[in-house]
Amino acid sequence: MRSVAEAVGSQGTLELLHALTEADALATGPAAWSSWRGSLVADLVKRVSAVLAGDDPDEPEAAAPTAEQERLAIEALATGGPVLSLRAQTELPADAQPSGDPEPLGVELVIAVPDQPGVLPAVAGVLAVHRLTVRTAELSTQELPDGVEGAVLLLNWRVAAQYGSLPQAARLRADLVRVLDGSLDVAGRLAERDAAYPRRRGVVAPPARVTVAGAASRHATVIEVRAQDAPGLLFRIGRALEDAGVRMRSAHVSTLGANAVDAFYVTDGKGAPLGAGEAASVARKLEETLRG
Repeated sequence: MRSVAEAVGSQGTLELLHALTEADALATGPAAWSSWRGSLVADLVKRVSAVLAGDDPDEPEAAAPTAEQERLAIEALATGGPVLSLRAQTELPADAQPSGDPEPLGVELVIAVPDQPGVLPAVAGVLAVHRLTVRTAELSTQELPDGVEGAVLLLNWRVAAQYGSLPQAARLRADLVRVLDGSLDVAGRLAERDAAYPRRRGVVAPPARVTVAGAASRHATVIEVRAQDAPGLLFRIGRALEDAGVRMRSAHVSTLGANAVDAFYVTDGKGAPLGAGEAASVARKLEETLRG
């Protein structure tokens, strides 16, 4: 946020850029702007505005858990495994009247998993195997009702099928269980697919860029990733961060057109922000993985 605020310079310029972004997207066509995309831009503007006003940037606050999320978290603790729900969503384009046709947004996927290593790459890998595109993703620790002990990770994702219809929730859960217990090799499955469908010649994606936002949070180190979206990208990022031995405090993932813009709030094994040298090393290795 600080780097964006420094580039923008003032509240007036920020407001102008916000208006121009919306106007340009609306002029492009209904597919380029929606209330969902508008909310992403508005959240960015709000956070940059706070920095320009002199406030310290910090990790985005998680929304209060819904009754459904609490139910899923408690069920995940009771069963000792992942629990998920799929719910189709649509919304009206920003400039449409209520009588207009809703814009399909894919499906809201909510997953609760008892806290354990490897959750992010496991979920991302299962979605990639089932050819589901991740539009947005949030990972956080779910607060539980008073008197309930345990730790549960909550993943709130918005996904869409690349081809055909969406898989059944039971099938997604079964594959996620297999990935978490090690009986399903997601990396191998994705590698086989990549080998079977080689990239077109002459099409070269811009290199991924990984940076450390040193002042973005007081409680964690923020690793920012900008890359061209591709099947299995989030799986590769998650696995690389797991291999680096860092703990995932939260993750905020957005896919805007062909670009993935992701922020991962990570800590060391004791829950403290990484040292400058370790953070730089993690970012460098992640960038090398994504460019390899």
